[in-house]
Amino acid sequence: MPVGSKTTMAHPFPRLQTDGFWHRVTKPGYDPDKDYNVTSISKLNEIYAGASGAAGGEIILPCLLFSNFDFMSDYYQQNYKKYHDKTFPVDPTSFLTPFAEKLKPGATILDIGCGSGRDLLWFKNRGFKVIGFERSHGLASLAMENVGCQVIEGDFETYDFSRLSVDAIMLVGALVHLPHIKVPEVLNSITEALKGNGKILLTLKKGTGRSSDPHGRVFNLWQDDALRKLFNRFELVAIDFFQQSSEIGTDEVWLGYVLEKAG
Repeated sequence: MPVGSKTTMAHPFPRLQTDGFWHRVTKPGYDPDKDYNVTSISKLNEIYAGASGAAGGEIILPCLLFSNFDFMSDYYQQNYKKYHDKTFPVDPTSFLTPFAEKLKPGATILDIGCGSGRDLLWFKNRGFKVIGFERSHGLASLAMENVGCQVIEGDFETYDFSRLSVDAIMLVGALVHLPHIKVPEVLNSITEALKGNGKILLTLKKGTGRSSDPHGRVFNLWQDDALRKLFNRFELVAIDFFQQSSEIGTDEVWLGYVLEKAG
């Protein structure tokens, strides 16, 4: 993968728009045995502030661990209105219908990463009971306003989903920023909210490696075979599968799965 060559830079995120996802910086007193995993924007800024072209070792910063960065949630908080304007008008019928057809009338659905409530509203208008889950306060507030339902503000990496009990869960693009290595733990935690043979709608971007956009957001891409191995690990059965191009006009392809929890 590409590695940046500059030894100093004021801020790392613009690099994501150009020549790479990893950043090589030089820091005086670098200890190669020390753990430089970056888990917060403050730590990242601290390391970059100490970087220089003077003698010293080099640090390769894995900026792809953005799911842990404060900046990732900050993006959706600071830009929640723009994100709403871009995504809320999109008709989700094409990718929600396969899921709705597998649910009992009036089922309770938890939408994790619900954004401003587009998919919640779609299901509510069809007689389902809905609950939202969203990390961004701005988006959560819009979802409550748009749908008139309960929206839990929380982080799915730390939230205790065993306190909930629902018939179905939606993860429509919710895990796209999460590194592959973290998905099993998070998915296992989320399924604690399901009753019996509950259903899950999971959509992820198709591809290999990772991609980024001009805003500095990093997306982890998936192949079908890797996902099916993950499902088997947690006794999730794929009862429906679809693949389609992005509804917002990009050239991205999404993988969609309707999963059933074995039990």
